Amino acid sequence: MYWAAGITIAAAVLLAGRPCAADGDDQLLAQDVSAGSCPGACQALSSLLQDKVSFRNSSIYNLEEQSYFSAQQSTVLPFCRITPTVAKDVSITVITTHKFKCPFAVKSGGHAPFAGASNIQGGIIIDLSSLKGIQVSSDKKTTQVGAGNRWVDVYGKLDQMGLSVVGGRVSGIGVGGLTIWGGVSFFSGRYGFACDNVRNYQAPLLMNGFLGYVQNAPTNIDASLINIAAYNQPAGIFYILEAMENAKPEPEPDIFQAFRPIETLSSTMRITNLSDLVHELEGVGALGLRQSVWTFTTRASGPLLNTILSTWQTEIGPLKDSLASFIRPQYFQSRSFEGIFYAVTMEWANPNEDGRVLGAAKRIVDKSVVEANRLGLSEKYLYMNYAWIQQDVFSEYGKDNMDRLVKVYDPAGVFTVLQPGYFKLPNQQQIMLADSAWQSAIIVSLIASRVIVPNYSSQTSTTVPLASSTGK
Repeated sequence: MYWAAGITIAAAVLLAGRPCAADGDDQLLAQDVSAGSCPGACQALSSLLQDKVSFRNSSIYNLEEQSYFSAQQSTVLPFCRITPTVAKDVSITVITTHKFKCPFAVKSGGHAPFAGASNIQGGIIIDLSSLKGIQVSSDKKTTQVGAGNRWVDVYGKLDQMGLSVVGGRVSGIGVGGLTIWGGVSFFSGRYGFACDNVRNYQAPLLMNGFLGYVQNAPTNIDASLINIAAYNQPAGIFYILEAMENAKPEPEPDIFQAFRPIETLSSTMRITNLSDLVHELEGVGALGLRQSVWTFTTRASGPLLNTILSTWQTEIGPLKDSLASFIRPQYFQSRSFEGIFYAVTMEWANPNEDGRVLGAAKRIVDKSVVEANRLGLSEKYLYMNYAWIQQDVFSEYGKDNMDRLVKVYDPAGVFTVLQPGYFKLPNQQQIMLADSAWQSAIIVSLIASRVIVPNYSSQTSTTVPLASSTGK
């Protein structure tokens, strides 16, 4: 059987910028940093992005240096300039600057007046001037605008259609800087700042893709989606990974169409078989580290998913030097259940960090459940294979069901006493503790039945197993 499947790293970096931040926040200083590792970063980017990288004394470099509003900005000289044409180029650049520890600045319109605001001496400048797409939605209620546009470009396009947006009041102001830091508009008396009117930035398209899949999942029972937000400790980055599978060998199933506009860092989408696919998914986690997985369940909601991701990022923030972490919302439907169950995964090496890591994981779950309850979107179901030992995976079974499980499948409590690991029915534990004499008789009987019979000719032993272990 062949599947259309693969893993797409849909965003290399989740930008943690704050819309409507205070003016002057996080200003870059115009100090020379070229003595560090910026030359190596620029050379690496030149290999990756080729003609999108320009160096000092080149015609492109000199032209872009003269595009700033103020003389103070134009006299600041970066080691190299990056001119991305797609979002993926920005992701690659930010990852590279992190790996080489090279400071960088970002320029949209370059209208900020002070040196170092959107330029950097000896570092890397990411010049967004080539990101100039402008696309009006079919219902003419929203406009997708590239961060490299100046407002005159946006108005020129919309004027032809009898439309406008809440944007800048001067033609040469850049879309990116004005919108991120506030944005006073001709329409602000009615609609507020420009940043108050942003429907979404590119990263939330991933959420829209996931929710679009959830909405359409009942129409395609062959499709499966594993959606993973991850923090990679060695690289120091957040990223999104989407594993999309379809049981029919269709290269681009319609159910995943919401993901297609998103720029990707890499993709392995292909027609393949399950043997190949499971090996690829095996490589998502790391072997040999300390591990913890926690779970909770909700119904689908964009605002709730956004809050959960934000909570996850906040809680792992103080631990970023110690661990890798993943949060995986998994949509599932059956005849008896429909919802999203989450897996919150922590991977770390130092046993001394156990308390901090497990505490953070529990807070992620607790805060997410509180928010889901507040919105009326919480579900009691806990998927056992994603649960941590402290979680009550039987809470939604009900007393009658639990009593029936004990009576039918293990009335003597054998698998509580002699197989103490994994999850146990709480009332089963109580039954066994209340009848210690019967418990002792069971233990003696089973020990007697587990006799090792020597086979001297082959130097091996035969045993009688008590039970098979539980697997995931």
